[in-house]
Amino acid sequence: MRRALLIVLLAVLFSGPIKPPRDAVAINSSQNAVLSQGKPFYWNFTARQSLPPGWTLTRTSSETNGQYNDAAGAGYTAFGNGAPAFTSRGVGVFEGRTNYLLNSDSPVTQTTGSLATGYYVGFCNGTGTVQFAAGTAVGTGFSTVTCSSGYDQFHITTAGTVVATVTGSVNWMDLQGGLASAGGGPTPHIPTASATVTRSADILAIIGPAQQILARTGNVSAIVEAYATSHGYYAALLGGAASGSFVLWSDLSSTGVGVPEIGVTGQSACGSGPSNLTLVTTHRIGGTNKLGNYRISVDGSSPATTSCTDAQTVSSGFTLGSEQGSYVFDGWISQIAIYPYILSNAPLAHKSTVGVPLP
Repeated sequence: MRRALLIVLLAVLFSGPIKPPRDAVAINSSQNAVLSQGKPFYWNFTARQSLPPGWTLTRTSSETNGQYNDAAGAGYTAFGNGAPAFTSRGVGVFEGRTNYLLNSDSPVTQTTGSLATGYYVGFCNGTGTVQFAAGTAVGTGFSTVTCSSGYDQFHITTAGTVVATVTGSVNWMDLQGGLASAGGGPTPHIPTASATVTRSADILAIIGPAQQILARTGNVSAIVEAYATSHGYYAALLGGAASGSFVLWSDLSSTGVGVPEIGVTGQSACGSGPSNLTLVTTHRIGGTNKLGNYRISVDGSSPATTSCTDAQTVSSGFTLGSEQGSYVFDGWISQIAIYPYILSNAPLAHKSTVGVPLP
C-alpha cells in the first residue's frame, strides 16, 4: 500500500504542470506565435471578463447589463462610455437604441412625446405590469407586458404618442426605439431621468493575431458561442467592414427562430445551417472559409459542403458581433476561436458542440 502511494506521489511530482491542448496558444505568448506556429486564437469572454489584448470596443455612451428577463428586483451594472459590458454570458454587443420613457427607474404612468413611424419594444423589471397603448399614434401590436418575463414589440404606422400605464410594483421600464427590423426585441435597460436617452451601438474591433488569421483569405475556420436577446434581420457574429469580407451570419426571423449562414459580405450566402437558432439560448456556430468549400455547423450539426464562387478579398476591418456597427448581433458573446486552417467535418462539428478550450 505504502509503495503504491509513493509511486503516485513521485508521478505527481515529476509529471510537470498540466499542459493546454496541443493546438492552443497561450494568451501571454508573443502575438507572432499565432501565425508562425500555425496556432488558433482562443478567447473566453465569460471566464476572463475582459477583451483580448489590443481589441477595442467603441461606444459613445454608457450601457447597462439589465435584461428584460432578469429576476424582479435584480440590480444592474452600468458601464461607462466605451467600457465593455460583461455578464456571466460574456461581452455584450448591441445596436443603438433610445428609451423614450422618462424617469425610467422611478416608473409612473406617462405619455411619450410624438414617436416616428417604425418598430418599438417595451419591457420592464418587477412584479407588476406595464400596458403600452396608442395615444395619438396609429399602429399594431400594442399590449400589456408582465415585468421580468415578457416584452411588447409594436409597429407605429402613423406618428404620434404612446401611453405607458404602470400597475403594481415596477422597478424600471423601457420603451426602446431604433430597432433595425421588424423582429427586434429587447436590448439592455437604458436608464433615463428628465429626458430620453440614446445608447449608441457597440463596435468590437478584432485586433492582433485574431485579425492576422482572418486576413488569410480563403483558409480560415471560426467558432463563435453567442446568446441572442433580439431577433430580426441578418446579424453578423463575425464580419468585415466592406464587401468581400469573411462573415458568419445569424439570420433570426421575426418568429424568433432562424438560420445561421456563412459567406462573404455583400454576396449571397455561401452556405446555411439547420433552422434551430432561438432567442435567449446559447448557440455555438462554426464555419469554414474556403472558395468552393464554405461549411457551417451549429451545436454539433453535420456540416454541409457548398459550391460557392464568392471569394474573400478584404483582409482588414474585422469586428465581432457586427459589420463595423451595421447588422449588430444584439446579444452576449461568450467564446470565440479562429483557426488559420480549414477544419474538416468531424472537428468542426465537435468544436461547435463542446466549445473552445480555455487558454
